Amino acid sequence: MNVACIKTLLSWVGIILGLISAYYWWRSSTAKVNEPDPRYIPGVENLYADPDEPGKQIRINATTMKQSHLSKIASLYTAGAIICQAISTALP
Repeated sequence: MNVACIKTLLSWVGIILGLISAYYWWRSSTAKVNEPDPRYIPGVENLYADPDEPGKQIRINATTMKQSHLSKIASLYTAGAIICQAISTALP
């Protein structure tokens, strides 16, 4: 495999990782926890009426924990995309 093929491959991998990252950040920005979820047990919970779903309540602390988890995944994909771009740029 020559350098041009490697650069092209790294560019495409970076694009794909960037798109996956964008998806996870979108999910993070729209995530809500309405029901008790054993993955997100903050101890003390604050509840807030959900404006999108009348009659349901948003679990604020659990939602924050979920959003944090999704953002962490997105940042790892972003790091992968940046690494691919940096290697591609550094190649002759």
